[in-house]
Amino acid sequence: MSEDELEHMMLCALAEHHRTYRCSEWRYIRAFKEKKPVQKQLLDSLLREFSVARTINSKTKENVRENCHSWAEKIPTNCNEPGWKQVLERAKKQGVQFRKKTKSGSQSETFFVSGMTKVMWFATQYQWPMFDTYTARALGIPQGKPALERARLFYKSLEVREYSKTHQAIQSKCNSIGEWAKAERVMDKFLMYQGSKNLASNSVSQTISDSKDYLALLPKEEANTLVRTAQEISNQEEVKQFLRI
Repeated sequence: MSEDELEHMMLCALAEHHRTYRCSEWRYIRAFKEKKPVQKQLLDSLLREFSVARTINSKTKENVRENCHSWAEKIPTNCNEPGWKQVLERAKKQGVQFRKKTKSGSQSETFFVSGMTKVMWFATQYQWPMFDTYTARALGIPQGKPALERARLFYKSLEVREYSKTHQAIQSKCNSIGEWAKAERVMDKFLMYQGSKNLASNSVSQTISDSKDYLALLPKEEANTLVRTAQEISNQEEVKQFLRI
């Protein structure tokens, strides 16, 4: 990845983080901060927005809604600690959500894994990226494995790449543009873009296009701040080493 491409993708990731925070995510963050079960409609909205609504059954959804705050209290939020382990363990404890037959005739079991990493980020704002097919693909995680195993490999890969140093480098630049800017969200959007490359059909290319359009609609000073911050992030040596995937 060239430095120009790195900077371009970083700007798209930062702009998309800014856009989604303003459009909807501030509502989820505010709701989870109230330390009481979030409204059903709000949780449904979050699950739909993050494309995980079909991976959770109604019983587990209600369990997540009622108990995610108590689960969150046991999850370390600093990326120097592997809080992702507790999140994946919680996904496992929820049990199998769905079973379906594969082409070979065997049964495939689906756990609420990607969705759990997303819901629990809003409940804790722990400093690890969200796991999904695209972010895992960016780090070379094989798709044929079960979701829980792929998620473990994904987070282990982040640890091997010294993710905590990269997070600190990104956050050091994000701190100057507002509390909304979170390094882990910039990271998961960057990985999502990277993991979607060369796929014949995906919605991520449209998301990249939307983030560019969004940037063009912002007041000039605000847009320039995002451009400058993306440049500063991209120039960090820790970021260059990590994100030249």
